[in-house]
Amino acid sequence: MSALRHIVQGDGLAWLREHPAAPDTSVITSLPDASELPELSFLEWQAWFVESTRAVLRWVPQGSCAIFYQSDTRHDGAWVD
Repeated sequence: MSALRHIVQGDGLAWLREHPAAPDTSVITSLPDASELPELSFLEWQAWFVESTRAVLRWVPQGSCAIFYQSDTRHDGAWVD
C-alpha cells in the first residue's frame, strides 16, 4: 500500500473538527508562534498553543503519530521552545 499525502492550507483546527481521521492517519504540522497571532497576549497564545496541540493529538488515531516542528523564540529574554 502506498502512502497518501494530503495537504491542507487554511484553518487546520476547523478542518480537524469537520473531518474525522481515517485509520492509520498521521500528522506533520507546525503551529504559529506568538508573533504570528498578534491579537493574542503571550499568555493567551500559550493557552491556545497547548489546546491546539491537544486537539491534534486527540485527532490522530491510536497507534498513529503527530509530528510538530517548531522554531524556538524569545519572550522577555527567555527561550520559548
